[in-house]
Amino acid sequence: MKRILLNSSIILGIHLILICATNAVKPFYFENATFRGKVENLAKECPTCNAFFIGSSLTFQQVNPMLFDSLVNLNERHPLIKSYNLGSRQVTLLEALYLSENSIKEKIIPANSTLFVELRPHTSMDSLFTAKNTFYRGFGDLELVTAPKESLLHRFSIMYRSFAQYFFNYINGGLLSTLNKNFVLEQLDEEGIRGFLPLKASSTFRDKPILIDHGRIQYDRDQINVILEKLRHVNEVANKHQIRLIYLVPNLLFKESSIWKTHLIYTLDKDSTLEIIDMGQPKLYPELFDPDQYYDIRHLNEDGANLYTQYLAETYLDLE
Repeated sequence: MKRILLNSSIILGIHLILICATNAVKPFYFENATFRGKVENLAKECPTCNAFFIGSSLTFQQVNPMLFDSLVNLNERHPLIKSYNLGSRQVTLLEALYLSENSIKEKIIPANSTLFVELRPHTSMDSLFTAKNTFYRGFGDLELVTAPKESLLHRFSIMYRSFAQYFFNYINGGLLSTLNKNFVLEQLDEEGIRGFLPLKASSTFRDKPILIDHGRIQYDRDQINVILEKLRHVNEVANKHQIRLIYLVPNLLFKESSIWKTHLIYTLDKDSTLEIIDMGQPKLYPELFDPDQYYDIRHLNEDGANLYTQYLAETYLDLE
């Protein structure tokens, strides 16, 4: 019995040492296999890129860098731009900010570049059940993990599940995240262009797109203020490293009177220190909300993505 306990202790000790060593040396983006693959390809695929997009599938599969560059570079007064799409699926607001801040600090985004960071709602249910999406969350984000209107029992359950996944991710060293690299990176190698992979297949979806489940958005002013602080902090980091940061709201369908719009988006729009492009405006971009442009209820098809990129390029030039 003593020998079994001793052997078990030795094995556990070796495991912990290996995990600590792995966590100490792995890059900050290790758990996001798609982002990791794109960063590894960036140096050979686009070493002179000076514009980057970070976000979820609403960036990954909707922003065409080649088209964006061709449209922006038609403007002779604007410096030549060469962009790369660093978007990846299932990236939430907290992860987008985490990846952006550390990409700037680690000089993946070089000085004198432009960085577009996708801005989407954060809900209390974001990223609770997968280890891949909890590596970036710290205890300081508890205010965003739970919503004040929820019951104490439900809030405790959310916190428990969230940090149980965080712990699980830590003790396996993030190695399990490599399992999500298979088909996405293979598709990128075969069909991708500078990190962009459009949804080419046509969909039979013909209903009005409903891109946000309004019932799950339970913001209050305190949470909005926490998010505003985070957005301003990342912008300060960008300024310090001579990077122009632009927050990009994708084609999200929200009522203009929603809490998210009135207290976050409009507040950012009025802040002279920040730049924001809001593509989630059906009145301004009605074609982006035409069901014919959609692959499914959330994502644009290839034609829709090209239209989105065209509007984005035009709006970007209007910021000048």
